[in-house]
Amino acid sequence: YDPVFGDTRTDGLYIPKEQADYSKQMLLPLSDILTPNHFELEYITGKSISNKQERLEAVNTHKLLKNKQIVLTTAEMVENEEHQVEVILISDGKLTHFYVENEVVGTGDLFTGTLSAQLTMGRTLEQAIQTSMNFLSEVLRYVHAHQLKEMNAMAILQAQSVLQVK
Repeated sequence: YDPVFGDTRTDGLYIPKEQADYSKQMLLPLSDILTPNHFELEYITGKSISNKQERLEAVNTHKLLKNKQIVLTTAEMVENEEHQVEVILISDGKLTHFYVENEVVGTGDLFTGTLSAQLTMGRTLEQAIQTSMNFLSEVLRYVHAHQLKEMNAMAILQAQSVLQVK
């Protein structure tokens, strides 16, 4: 379940509050894995989250989230002093961190699409996250090396070898 409600960079919701609440009410209970961004996790939990303790408390005390696997994309945490793009797997009360150096608009969507494809191919969630992060890193290297403002098809095509099953 990728909520796609909004983002901190756009000052909140992309969609009307009623639609976000309806999506949360109807789809969240059906999901096993969530891929919210930082804003969306705060919206779902109704809590402000800025550090590891708040993140774990918000998830572990939420009646629907505590038993789900959450892949928090574009996490915005005070512990991330390097300001890297951080993805955090929250599962069974444990946190696993994954990083890439840079970000451009659309990285969350590309990440979620790649993650879904990797899971469909039978990878574990941890393997799927790592492969998706490696792919995203290659795409972003191309984007920055060519001084692009956004990802393009060539950036994605040149990175596809990362996705090959070994």
